[in-house]
Amino acid sequence: MIEMKYTIALISLFLIYHKTIDALNPWWRLLIFPILALIVHNRTQIDDELKKLFSRPKLIKNLTIILVLLFSFRMGKSIYNIARPLKAIEDISVVHEQAIDYLFVKKENPYNHILFELAPITIVRNGVSDTYSGFIYTPLGIIYYAPFVHWLGRKGMYLGNFFAYWGVFILLVLTLKRYGQGYFLLGSLFFLSIDYVFTKSFNRGTNDFVPAFLMLLAILLSDKNKRSLSGIVLGLCLGFKQYPGAILSFIFFLNKKFRVVIISSFVLAAVLLPFAINNFKTLYRQIFEVFLFAPIGNTILKDFPEFTRWPISLAAIIFMIYFSLRKKCSTDWDKILIPFIIFIVFTKSSFTTYFICLFPISIFWFLNIPRHRDEKSLKQS
Repeated sequence: MIEMKYTIALISLFLIYHKTIDALNPWWRLLIFPILALIVHNRTQIDDELKKLFSRPKLIKNLTIILVLLFSFRMGKSIYNIARPLKAIEDISVVHEQAIDYLFVKKENPYNHILFELAPITIVRNGVSDTYSGFIYTPLGIIYYAPFVHWLGRKGMYLGNFFAYWGVFILLVLTLKRYGQGYFLLGSLFFLSIDYVFTKSFNRGTNDFVPAFLMLLAILLSDKNKRSLSGIVLGLCLGFKQYPGAILSFIFFLNKKFRVVIISSFVLAAVLLPFAINNFKTLYRQIFEVFLFAPIGNTILKDFPEFTRWPISLAAIIFMIYFSLRKKCSTDWDKILIPFIIFIVFTKSSFTTYFICLFPISIFWFLNIPRHRDEKSLKQS
């Protein structure tokens, strides 16, 4: 099929361009939209072809061999990243290490202190410059990484990411295996083979894997009608990092999952309260104000005139709402995947590692895995 050839060509161009040319250029992300459009256009053919492929015993055997080899490689590489000598590392890891030292060694509120950052954020308001240098994330990351950092120093971020990465993989496997061996094998291969975007998180210790794990778990629990538990997990996700939990909360709210959103808000408040006592202003400044007023970062908006940025952002929000509320979708995952992609492409500042949260969802979306299997089965029976 000529359309499928175009789809494969665009996906290949997307990966090659990101890896070899100018990965920091945010305009390459716009390639995602024609890829999504082609897959949606060919949804029926893709589903049919996958079923045909999965009916071939020889292919299943080959996929199994490849998965065993790739799993061994990825596990070995994960362990190697922890064991090898420390080289370059993200300033996120340095800030986490310092915040952990303030909280657990010096018994002080880390939000009260100026910490090292390679590129601190400077905000100019009313002609006055203000530099935000310190811990700008919600506090659960300090607690989660603390035992790993106390044991291994800055490399403890790698070990913390190790558990979160394989936690995402386990959730992916547990979901896919219910729909047949072929879906399990192909989906697992997709996840483990996308090493290019995980390299930075493994080698330099960013803090995106735990939010990715918690976000996926919150979605799966919500889809099983375990709304209270989903709300707790979403609250922990928000307590670890503002993104992606805030976007998922927005989507849940639009889909009238109010219990999830309300419970997550209470959990987040409980997480923040010990750090807000006697110093709410500093906490607000570091974890909310910095994101509301930060200047345009690495996003396509920076190349537009300033007067056009707010209409573009407003249009992006409208499209996020539209796709979240749309009744007729190509798959069950449209209402989550597409609004997230719109956010990543058109937000004020976006990094490649943000896509980590979307890879499991993208796999479910491509393979057309139902989100409400039990409900559908009951209706069919």
